[in-house]
Amino acid sequence: MDPVIPKVNVPALPENKTPAEYAYESLVDQIKQFEAQTKDEEVVGAMLASFGQSVVLHIRQLRLCGQMICMEGLTDGGGPATLVQHFTQASILLLKVPKVPTEAKRPIGFLS
Repeated sequence: MDPVIPKVNVPALPENKTPAEYAYESLVDQIKQFEAQTKDEEVVGAMLASFGQSVVLHIRQLRLCGQMICMEGLTDGGGPATLVQHFTQASILLLKVPKVPTEAKRPIGFLS
């Protein structure tokens, strides 16, 4: 006769995340909350002021690359730009900026 093994309910273990993943998730949450407050003719932009001049970036995509946060978008002049910043240095002023007139409003893409 085979022994009867009782069924044991084991709780799921919490997901282990790196500090960079926690920082990225917090940034995503903040951007989503900010984006929810924009009008149809506005998109989320970021003021980047640590480059000797102010740069406004129309954010199109945000992704986590190891310990780096990569923010991709367009400058006010329409040129492509990517900010690559260590998660401990991320300091971004979110702005409501006019959307590009020739494009439909689209939400920011979040990749991890």
